[in-house]
Amino acid sequence: DVAPSRIEHGKFLLRQLTGSANEDRFGIAAFAGTSYLSCPLTSNRTALNEYIDELNCELVPLGGTNLGSALKRAFEAFKAAEGSHRAIVLITDGDELTGSAEKELAKLKKMKIPVFVAGIGDPSGVPVRASDGTVVRTKDGKIAMTKLNEQLLKAIAAATNGHYIRSTATNPGVE
Repeated sequence: DVAPSRIEHGKFLLRQLTGSANEDRFGIAAFAGTSYLSCPLTSNRTALNEYIDELNCELVPLGGTNLGSALKRAFEAFKAAEGSHRAIVLITDGDELTGSAEKELAKLKKMKIPVFVAGIGDPSGVPVRASDGTVVRTKDGKIAMTKLNEQLLKAIAAATNGHYIRSTATNPGVE
């Protein structure tokens, strides 16, 4: 539903965002059903771009979407490199399948860390496709669907005094 794919669009967004912020440090927390720190906070754009290039859907072995895990991992990354200004950029479809972001949002709000959310996907929903292009089916034989959950993503941004944008191929929303 986003050309060429959601992951490639997310990588494009990351490159655009980090390329225009020369003084800032960035890190990457990759996530699906769980999360891990793919790149610690760094101002080295060459290294950061290499980490961005390596992002793919197979990096996280547990499928799904766990926004709480992603936010927790991002928050923990700040502990290794404190600074005066901290923010999280969350790039996702928001189709939270496991976990809950609520506990992490309370912590981020208390610490005054805004979450800027870029929603990628179609709010109407689209079939999930395997890497070979075939449609994925649920255990009961139904077509597995995924959709952009703008209501949840707007709530995440609002709860932390962040901002939400819907990012598309024609309007990425980087500015």
